[in-house]
Order: sequence, then C-alpha cells, then structure tokens
Amino acid sequence: MANEWHEAGDGQTERGQRPELKQPLDLYDSDTHVERQPVHSTEPPAPLPAPWTAVPVGSGAAGPEQQTIAALQRRIAELEPLSERLADTEQRRMSLEVQMRLLQEERDKLAAERVERAALKRRNERLETELNRARQMSETALRELSETRMHAEDTQEASKDWSREALRLRKQLENSEHATIEARRRLKAAGDALHSAVDGIRPVRRGDLVRLAKLMTVDAGDADAMVEEVRRLFPR
Repeated sequence: MANEWHEAGDGQTERGQRPELKQPLDLYDSDTHVERQPVHSTEPPAPLPAPWTAVPVGSGAAGPEQQTIAALQRRIAELEPLSERLADTEQRRMSLEVQMRLLQEERDKLAAERVERAALKRRNERLETELNRARQMSETALRELSETRMHAEDTQEASKDWSREALRLRKQLENSEHATIEARRRLKAAGDALHSAVDGIRPVRRGDLVRLAKLMTVDAGDADAMVEEVRRLFPR
C-alpha cells in the first residue's frame, strides 16, 4: 500500500516505482521554520516507515519525505506533552470557572447581605432615635408625675389643715351658740327678776342706773354681773 503509486491519466505504473512529481510537497520544517524546495528525482524511494514511527538515526540517507515525517514525528512527540498540559490547563480552566462562578455567587450573596446590613443599620438608627425620644418623653412624664405627686401631697396637707381649721371653727361656733343660749337664758332670768322686784323698788341713785345700763349693753359674757347688780339694786 505504501509502495503502490498511481498517476491520474497515465494508468498504473510498475510496482515499486514512483512517477515523477508534478506537485511540490509541503516540506515546511517545523524545527527550523524554513520551507525547503522540493527535489525531483526518478530514483525509487526508500520504503516508508510505519505511521508515527520514528526514523532511526544513521540508517542511511533519508529522503525529503522521510525528513519531513521525522520532523512531524518529533513535532508530534513535542506536542503530546503540550496536549496533556493543554488538557490539564483546560481542566484547571473549567475548575477555575466553577470557582469563579461560586465566588461570583458568594460575592452577590455578600453584596445582598451588605445591603441588608445597611438597611438594618438604618432601621436600628431610626429605632434608636425613636427610643431616645420615648425615653425623653418618659423622663418628662416621670418628672411631671413627681411634681404632681408633690403638689398633691402639699394639697392633701393643706386640706388636712383646712379640715382641722374648719373643725376648730365649728367647735368655736358651737361654743358661741351655747354661750349665746346661756346668755339669753341668764338675761331672761334677770328680766324676770327685774319684773318680780318692781314691787320692792326703792329710790335708785343716778350712778347705779348708769352702771346698770352699761351692763345691759355689754357682751353676754357679763350677764352674771348684770344679774348681781340688779339683785343688789332691787333686793326682795
């Protein structure tokens, strides 16, 4: 298969012979990065090695195709570790993408928590302000209540004093009423004594009458003295 050559338009050539090349081969050397010119030869080519088999060094003169194959094999051998590294890199990239996605989710979560904490902070500040206002109102109410209690205590003490004073005045009024009743009784007794002593009237001096008149116009507390004076002036 590797040594069977076919040429379009001329039919099959002899087995083991190669027709003259009409198209140049891709002889780009990946090692030197130099494109070589194709060499046209009528010599039969050497047997080609199996695919992906390195050409042994020192095995004789190698044609351009063998050199190209050897260069490709070396390049493939060089690219195999790179392929493995590329696979590892791809695996790491996928892992990093997963980590980046997780980090993005974590960042979004932290951002949401930060927003929530900011909202909670503002709410706490508002509640703290309302609490301070309520505390001030409570302190003011307590102070007013204390003042009201003190005023009530003072009013209660004053009420007690007023009650005691009213009781004293009531007792004094009652005593005055009793004294007035007693004075009236004594005046009546004096009048009765005066009327009963009309028959025994004796001449009275002017000074005695003046004294009697003064006694009759004084306070009722002197009723006893008036009665005694009448008895003295008008003895039975």
